[in-house]
Amino acid sequence: MFAGLSWQIHVAYFIVTSSILAMLILGVIFARRVHRRRKKEKRQREVCKQHKESIRQIMQSGELGEAEIRTRLGLHNGDYRKFRKDAPHFLQILVNLRIEASEAAYIPNLVKLSTLLGVRELAENNLLKGRDVFETLQALTMLQLPVTEGKLANYVNHKNREIRMMSRLMFMISSTSDPYKYLLDELNDSPSHLKRMLLHYILGWKQSQGMQMPSFIPLIEKTPRDATAAFLIDEITFYGTDEERQATRHFLSTDNPLCKTAVIRKAPLFDDDDTYRRLRDLYPHQPEEIKRAILHSLAARRADEHTAFFRQCYHDSFSRETKEVALRCLYISEGTGRREFEMIRQNSKGEERTLMDKIDSMELLNTLLKL
Repeated sequence: MFAGLSWQIHVAYFIVTSSILAMLILGVIFARRVHRRRKKEKRQREVCKQHKESIRQIMQSGELGEAEIRTRLGLHNGDYRKFRKDAPHFLQILVNLRIEASEAAYIPNLVKLSTLLGVRELAENNLLKGRDVFETLQALTMLQLPVTEGKLANYVNHKNREIRMMSRLMFMISSTSDPYKYLLDELNDSPSHLKRMLLHYILGWKQSQGMQMPSFIPLIEKTPRDATAAFLIDEITFYGTDEERQATRHFLSTDNPLCKTAVIRKAPLFDDDDTYRRLRDLYPHQPEEIKRAILHSLAARRADEHTAFFRQCYHDSFSRETKEVALRCLYISEGTGRREFEMIRQNSKGEERTLMDKIDSMELLNTLLKL
């Protein structure tokens, strides 16, 4: 039918025919993917409807025996097959429920649940086969499920930064011999809010079970990153020993402004005259941001004892923000501090009077919101 036509017509016909066939093939592939996704979502809804509440109740219960958990799940005679095939759906349910219960540092039945539902086996197989590695490590970290160190061996020095980070954090959960082997390397790697959030989460889990915490002070001294050192000082407040909390005071004399500010914010925890004296002596030689941090710390405990200091800071400061903080410290000091605030307000005018009226209004509003 194309006899006598030019080669251009033959080429055009071939291109059109090939394009139609390609579109048909792509359409079939797309339709199959949509069908499989919808089938998966439908099964996810069915599994949630059947088992989510029972799993939630088990997670909210105190520590249960494996036989009791198996009974509540409807597992009888060791027949796990119907649950193992739905392991990906159970993984999603467990992660969602763990996020809902994120305020709890430790859930005693989570490891047993994950084992019985096939979630732990699924995750270990994924790591062994290199399938969905980052998502699997993320889920394991969220669920605080230990795996054998050998499963993590290929990933703790992985070229992908996110996989490397998650595997090293998982190593902290899984290792019993040297859980903090990669902690310093990871802290010195690229910082991120996700890393700090997960590290705080993992340390809370370890502390809740009486596990050994890392030695924070050597880590602070060895890390070259100022923000990381400041983060570790904050972590000492939650998970450090009394000796480590006391040792952080020597960072008041450091040239690192982030570390210095972190220690200043934690000063009310010490609540002793020597720390307050050091803060007052430190104040005149600091930039305005650190000055404001010092004022906040002094006002957090026994604020009424520092009334004269707050008044002097208000009169000496050239920064409007620092003046406002000093006035707010006087206002919340009650007693002599509040009387000093009112005396200053009576003698003030213009912008200063407006500023003090604003502080008064804001503090009253905050008081009403707390009722």
